[in-house]
Amino acid sequence: MLSKNQLGFLYMFLAVCAFSIMDLIVKWSENYPVGEVLFF
Repeated sequence: MLSKNQLGFLYMFLAVCAFSIMDLIVKWSENYPVGEVLFF
């Protein structure tokens, strides 16, 4: 079982990866309107 510090690091790392992937998807596909990108 992970300690609270390790679990916090894991969640933070997964969040950074998710935001990075979302940023890549938005940059690769220019079909999304600005409002939709800002919403997500």
